[in-house]
Amino acid sequence: MRRLTFLFVWLALAGHAASGLQNATPIIAPAPPEASCERATVTCNTSLNGTLEETDCKLSSGLHGDVYGLEVPAKMFVTVLLTSPDIDTYLIFREERALEPIRAMDNRPLPVTLEDDNSGGGTNSRVATAPEPPGLWIITARGKKVGSHGRYTLTVKCENPK
Repeated sequence: MRRLTFLFVWLALAGHAASGLQNATPIIAPAPPEASCERATVTCNTSLNGTLEETDCKLSSGLHGDVYGLEVPAKMFVTVLLTSPDIDTYLIFREERALEPIRAMDNRPLPVTLEDDNSGGGTNSRVATAPEPPGLWIITARGKKVGSHGRYTLTVKCENPK
């Protein structure tokens, strides 16, 4: 009887531990520092001027940058252009969930992240895409090198695909 009781308790504990493991979702990649940055809003078909400064958000790259949220409607083609007379620009365009930790056993595909250095001509950056899924996308404007500070213009165009 003692063995049977021990076996029952052991199986109960093992089952409890196993069910706890199934519900656990360990983080395999933490959220980037940009997740806690103050985020301004930018809208389709607008341009805005900004300045990269030492006091801007510190990014995962160790550089400083400005972070914007863009609400992308369904079935739109989006072009983001980052230009500067002062610095070599670097542009990051990603799904909002790219700012969340990546968890083990998450069946969703990895979030989309697009980056560009010089596709905007010279030292300017450009990303052109039809983002899926529609919704909130994050734009990060920064310089390519540590100590990149200066003026920039961020232009966002959204249009129906042809």
